[in-house]
Amino acid sequence: MENNAPGRGKLKVTGIIYTVLGALSILGSLLILGAAAGVFSVLGAVSGVFYLVIGILGIRNCGRPENCGANFVLGVIVLVLVVIGLVVNVAVSGPTGAAYSVVGLVLSILYLQGAKQNRDAWKAAQS
Repeated sequence: MENNAPGRGKLKVTGIIYTVLGALSILGSLLILGAAAGVFSVLGAVSGVFYLVIGILGIRNCGRPENCGANFVLGVIVLVLVVIGLVVNVAVSGPTGAAYSVVGLVLSILYLQGAKQNRDAWKAAQS
């Protein structure tokens, strides 16, 4: 079914980016934990693991539309979390502090689009 995966490129590229971001987040959390243990290291580790999971699933399922239901759900979750983060960043540090969140917003939208395209292609093939 790999040939019928229209969202393959989006899902694979965003999956790779999320995997790298997850690994960097976990590494950064370990460094912060070594310097000053606290909430930031725990939050960084949790978000790092989450990014690793969605990244690995994106890479793994990019050519398998039949398995993209989980990617779609995770894409919705990450989009909601990014929007919340964007609102918080703008409220705390103004528009200039929201640049990272905007990049995250674009990345999460592309991930969700790829998952949706694959899921829709799979549903169309089933009917």
